[in-house]
Amino acid sequence: DRTDPTEKNQQIIFVSVKNVIVHENWEPSLLLNDISLIKLPVPIDFNDYIQPIALPKKSASYDSYEGKQVIASGWGKITDDAKGATDKLRWVEVPVLANKPCNRWFLGSVSATNICIKTTGGTSTCNG
Repeated sequence: DRTDPTEKNQQIIFVSVKNVIVHENWEPSLLLNDISLIKLPVPIDFNDYIQPIALPKKSASYDSYEGKQVIASGWGKITDDAKGATDKLRWVEVPVLANKPCNRWFLGSVSATNICIKTTGGTSTCNG
């Protein structure tokens, strides 16, 4: 929660959004291609706490990230009963799981482009 002053390494900048580009093959019912780009009207000055993300290449095997700690963030539903997404950017640090066992748990709905995470203790990117 970026509004929580107790968050470690807290650093906030406010920038308006010029444009949101939703993935052209976004499939909400299957959560396929659940990613968008946010275009900003001005360049951002990077520092120790504000950095661009590095996405894997399309040809990369996501299983190769198994066991690595990653930070996932977004504005998803925060409870199963929520009518919509939260307006607070939330994040969590979690380990990556291999897609094969994850696909068994989700009854075959995990695609090769999904990245599975471990949510031990109920902490995840989204409870919805």
